[in-house]
Amino acid sequence: MAHALSNPLTAVLGFAELIAGSTGEARVKTDAEIIVREALRMRQTVETLLEFWKPVGQGDELVDLTELVRELAAACGEKLEGRGIRLVVQADGEMPEVRGNRHRLRQLLEHLLNNAAQALAGVRG
Repeated sequence: MAHALSNPLTAVLGFAELIAGSTGEARVKTDAEIIVREALRMRQTVETLLEFWKPVGQGDELVDLTELVRELAAACGEKLEGRGIRLVVQADGEMPEVRGNRHRLRQLLEHLLNNAAQALAGVRG
């Protein structure tokens, strides 16, 4: 499926880049740049899909989820505050480590955090 999406996406991206680079109209240029940005985001999603289905192999390890969540909060906190969201991590007590791929677990948590931030967009307080 990812390969089937990749070819037309490449065409959309290429034509949008051509339009953005060749137009003199500000509105058309802005719209083409939005298409380029969103096509690049879609390409990243397709690449993530391809990576997701690859066998994990030796990447499994014990992961401290509390530490991982705190790292993610530190990395994303400023960006979230710029969107009007304050992230608070409350981790009372000891959480057991889980076995998994640290990179993929971080991706999962990052996606959940992004989805939550999108759901909160426009909510006051």
